[in-house]
Amino acid sequence: PEQATPASPVAAQEDVNESEQTLPHVREEPRNPEMDGFKVSPETLNISRGGTVTLTTPPLSAEFRQNYEFYEFSLVERGSSYFHLGHNYFRTPGTQYGYVFDREPNPKQMVENPDGSYTFFLNVQPLIIEAEEGTLFDVILTYYQKGYHPGPWQSDLRLVARAPINVVQDPKPTETKYIFGTSAIDDPWKDTTLTLEGFHITASGNREYLGGPALLALYEVDPKTGKIVGEPAFTDWILYTDCGEFCSGFLNEHFKTSITIPGGTLKPGKVYKIGFYGKDRPEDENYPGELLNDVADFIPVRSLNKESASPEMFLKATTVSPYDGENILPVRAVGLKKQPGVSYRFSVQHVDEQGRLTGQKALDQEIVAESIHDGTVDEKLNVLGKALNYDGSYRLVLEKVTAGKDGAVEAVEQLTSKDLQLEVTKDKEGDVAWEWFRHRQILPEFSDSGRNSYMTRRDITVALYRLAGSPKVELPATSPYGDITPDDPDYAAYIWARQQGVTFGWVDGNFHPYVQLSPRSIVAFLYRYQRSRGKVSPSLPTAAPQPRNGSLPGSKDSELSTKNWATELEEGSAFWRESRWAVQQRIWGYAKDGRHEYFTWEQTPTDDLALMLYRMEHGGSHLK
Repeated sequence: PEQATPASPVAAQEDVNESEQTLPHVREEPRNPEMDGFKVSPETLNISRGGTVTLTTPPLSAEFRQNYEFYEFSLVERGSSYFHLGHNYFRTPGTQYGYVFDREPNPKQMVENPDGSYTFFLNVQPLIIEAEEGTLFDVILTYYQKGYHPGPWQSDLRLVARAPINVVQDPKPTETKYIFGTSAIDDPWKDTTLTLEGFHITASGNREYLGGPALLALYEVDPKTGKIVGEPAFTDWILYTDCGEFCSGFLNEHFKTSITIPGGTLKPGKVYKIGFYGKDRPEDENYPGELLNDVADFIPVRSLNKESASPEMFLKATTVSPYDGENILPVRAVGLKKQPGVSYRFSVQHVDEQGRLTGQKALDQEIVAESIHDGTVDEKLNVLGKALNYDGSYRLVLEKVTAGKDGAVEAVEQLTSKDLQLEVTKDKEGDVAWEWFRHRQILPEFSDSGRNSYMTRRDITVALYRLAGSPKVELPATSPYGDITPDDPDYAAYIWARQQGVTFGWVDGNFHPYVQLSPRSIVAFLYRYQRSRGKVSPSLPTAAPQPRNGSLPGSKDSELSTKNWATELEEGSAFWRESRWAVQQRIWGYAKDGRHEYFTWEQTPTDDLALMLYRMEHGGSHLK
């Protein structure tokens, strides 16, 4: 075996002149004489393998115990102090390891011995310290006078017990090496939890420099060419350990973690490679594995004969959303036996809030017999968002279909199923609303980079005019507004809005096109717009605004509201009736999980306007 190399000299060689040695200067540090004579063990610590460092004090007097309390215990570079978060160090040096004592006595940190001495323990994890060969180290114990609470940058007020310790480390690997917790995966149809350790990882410098983490990936390999093919079969984020203000990689180019590979992810008999992405990602590649680093062989993947096993399904994705145009569900089914007159199919079926199948199907997809190999089939199901409801959930069902004889109806047997969660969220709704807003070219000047621009009277007027189809308008030669001229590019929109009763400007005779609007003002425009199209009654809601925690008793519209939909406007305040209408129509006023749609905000960003218009044009929000 290779010999460990010293990180600090074990002993000075007799034939080396003391004056020729370069040792760091250790400044005189404040101490209490009672601490003189403490002992450190062991004499030599291998930081590659780790170990427990102990410091035992001499017996301490009652006066010392009464006047002092211990603060830190650490292993540091020779002559330095222990810099931790409490000293305003966001990124601590790699050449140190230690801790601040718990306020309550912790036997894992220190014990009091029968003779009145104390023993302190520092469990140094393997490869947690990163140091160049030849680096010298000290063990330091700090303590303060009782009643004094140390603050940032006040390390000079610490009393210090310091002693040198010999530190060695094993030679660092020069090639990538992985150590797996098992020699093979025997049943990939079950979830596999695997301990994984890597050496010489992300050593090439291709590291994520803006916060990490690294991306571990498994790829299938073409047995004929030995090249990586397809998309990653499995990925997992691995947090960097050399991580401060900016993550840069793994300490000592080493990591150790545990990963869980879902059942059905890896194919039996296939060959896989393992590797890491740093700042790059698979989607940045021109071909599979182009930017993959630290590539090595993965362990063999074996399996029993699944053709004779019970049918099972394995999914990589378990959510579907009606807001997505397409929901792609990669699925693997095993245990399918080829029999005359028997076929198989997948179906995605709706489940009500009581967990019962409703009979509605969002997808039926036959499994082609030729695609079944050794009882296994891999398919990608495409569930269209427009085929999904906004409530309940869904279930993916694997069905066996036996053809009927002599004209009899086919027999359908459910073999197994997996639940699918229905994703109906504000984020999903907001994203699809923005795409709709862009596609409709309602305010194209804001569609690319203006999601946070604040909407003005001009913007909402032009948006509604375009939403109405930009109808032809008979334009007066003289503008009805003092601040709008007939040659204004939006003149038709202003006149249309006036003719439709959407807005008549201000009482001073001006339109004020560039005044920014609050959500309550926006919904007033929307109400009048819908009224001009005959979509609402000319009268506004008269019921008092609802509190956030319930619906209004006795209101004919109370069934339209839930605890998550309400207006905070008080009765009699500006546009409170219009805000009540917006709540009833599910256009604005949603509040859940700390995210509120307030009417009283002073301004309205473009994406909030897009969301309001989308909801209004699609019959209101489906959020509950």
